[in-house]
Amino acid sequence: MSQFDHNNNPKPRNFHVVKDENDEVKRFEPERNRVDDDYREETAAEYTPNQNVFGRAAEVEDTDVEEGATEGRGVATFAVALSIVSLLFLPILFGAAGLVLGFMAVNREQKGLGYTAIAISAFSIIMSVFFAPFVT
Repeated sequence: MSQFDHNNNPKPRNFHVVKDENDEVKRFEPERNRVDDDYREETAAEYTPNQNVFGRAAEVEDTDVEEGATEGRGVATFAVALSIVSLLFLPILFGAAGLVLGFMAVNREQKGLGYTAIAISAFSIIMSVFFAPFVT
């Protein structure tokens, strides 16, 4: 039952007037159905994780394979970029930087990009050393 009538006005409360043993007038309200009117509140309970036999939560294994696989990818990509730039401009400077970063990439488990940077840098440095006497 709703506490309001069809015009959204509150309904009058149901109560009885009784007299007690001393002939005093008292107001008596009958018990209402608490489910219907009084307790229209939102309630919630806190949830805790299930505990294992020993009384503590089970350990969760870290399965982030992707994070470990991409650890040195930025260094390796930068090494390849420097190696390609060394083919066109300042081959000794950019080739040496690409060579060093290539070795760092290999140590960080980025072997493919690291060895590519090392090969391009070495090729750039060797070609600049061989062709330097003919250009200057």
